Amino acid sequence: MVEARVWKWNPANGTGAVHTVDGLFVWFHCTSLDGLTHAEVAVGLTVQVVIDPNPQGQYAYRAEHIRPAAGVEHDPIRRARADDSAYCEIPNTDYGRPH
Repeated sequence: MVEARVWKWNPANGTGAVHTVDGLFVWFHCTSLDGLTHAEVAVGLTVQVVIDPNPQGQYAYRAEHIRPAAGVEHDPIRRARADDSAYCEIPNTDYGRPH
């Protein structure tokens, strides 16, 4: 795992990018959040990331797992609430159909 900070975050579609201490920009989707909820992600948040070397869009890498960094406060109780709207919800869009 590599330490990084959330550099970009788009909660509407659940995607973002982190900037690692090594200088890499790594794309992520909210389905890669591990120990964090959608609502807890914010630009500037320090995280630990497992990097997948496969490209995603304009990024040379994507994240397999995004976890809270040691010592970073988050709300673990929130993860257990089944009715929590902060869970990763993929918008109902049709990206595969030509227009």
